[in-house]
Amino acid sequence: MYRQFAGEDYLIDAKDLRDLLNALCLSAYGSEGGFSLETARSLLAMYDTWHLGVVSSEEASKVWAFVKNWKERFDRFDKDNSRSIDSLELRRIFRDSGFSLSLASSMALSVRYGGRLGSIGFDDFILLVAKTKRCYDSFISFQANPKEDATVNLEQWMEAALYL
Repeated sequence: MYRQFAGEDYLIDAKDLRDLLNALCLSAYGSEGGFSLETARSLLAMYDTWHLGVVSSEEASKVWAFVKNWKERFDRFDKDNSRSIDSLELRRIFRDSGFSLSLASSMALSVRYGGRLGSIGFDDFILLVAKTKRCYDSFISFQANPKEDATVNLEQWMEAALYL
């Protein structure tokens, strides 16, 4: 299916990735994922190590594996089958994934991605997870020692933060 969405250079940009992921969701789950262009951009940024705005078929496969993994978690923690999660469910998902999220962070993310009611749909959930992972990975890449704070200059931070 990848080649159907790839450009002449066999690479996929964010628009192609969005269309590919929506088609894969339709095939795998019987409904489109409803991914926005912004979510596709953030997913692409996780694997676009050279900041070229494209991914290869291998990297697109990694994006799909990432989406499937987090969809399974989303579905497992959506206890009321509302097709959305709240701040407590979000916190449980992160905890289950080995990532500690404070109550304040959970509340802030819920309002940011779920509006005043804090109800986060699947597309926004994937966007939130992709940005959180990219932010976390960027921080780790700046650490000289895993037990110390990261050292980063403004230019490095701006590049990392703006390419989430």
